[in-house]
Amino acid sequence: MKSGKYRDALRAFVRATELDPDDAAAWFDRGMALIKIERKQDAAQAFQHAVQADPQFTKAWKNLGVTLDDLGRHDEAVVAYRQLANINPDAK
Repeated sequence: MKSGKYRDALRAFVRATELDPDDAAAWFDRGMALIKIERKQDAAQAFQHAVQADPQFTKAWKNLGVTLDDLGRHDEAVVAYRQLANINPDAK
């Protein structure tokens, strides 16, 4: 998918999160689209919204940790990874 397609997808996910701010999956997908267009800071915020909406959302915790790590926010990443481990001790 080209950058323009990710931007189109992002617009749809932004709209979805506006319509339902508690939709963890929409926040997660928004974060993934933001990663693809290299907006990691915004992606981290989207993943944070996803885990707030669904604290058991393991993929969101993992992606939050990875994204925070990539941003150099290692202490915050450790918190996300620990939360992931608490939810799913077998997570990789």
